[in-house]
Amino acid sequence: AISILDLEAGTITGTIPVGSWTEDLVRSGDEALVAEMGANRVLVLDVNSDAVIDSIPVGREPNSLLLDDDGHLWVLCGGADNSGARLVQVDPTSRSILNDFPFSEASDRPSNLILGPDQSLYYINRGNIYQMSTAATDLPTTPFVNGADHLFYHLEINPNDGRLYATDAI
Repeated sequence: AISILDLEAGTITGTIPVGSWTEDLVRSGDEALVAEMGANRVLVLDVNSDAVIDSIPVGREPNSLLLDDDGHLWVLCGGADNSGARLVQVDPTSRSILNDFPFSEASDRPSNLILGPDQSLYYINRGNIYQMSTAATDLPTTPFVNGADHLFYHLEINPNDGRLYATDAI
């Protein structure tokens, strides 16, 4: 379920039932786009009626969502059972897939997609940090930051100076 919260009262005021577990969400106008990881799709919610109005099949286990400056939705799917990892670009208005970038290795389990101030995408895969332009036609093959001797698991960008921060479990 998706919980609806009243920020002033600090209470849950309602829920929106969904089929399986949800992982991430972004707002796009009067809609919220929700990664439904257990159903391999992005749910489209009407935020005025608090109802699911559509869904977009995207790939196995979508875990990260973001909107770029052009209004395109990017969905990072971590895959499962050594298959299905992909990065998908979606037009949220037409609900159509614009680009689909499948990962090639069975060990690929990408996560934590974020957007840099220069419209570069950053994500973690196999312990490395990757960078990709939103205009790219292929996934990068060389890490932006090699994760040897690190265990990166979360990324964030400082909007004031563009520096990338990565949490490291080691």
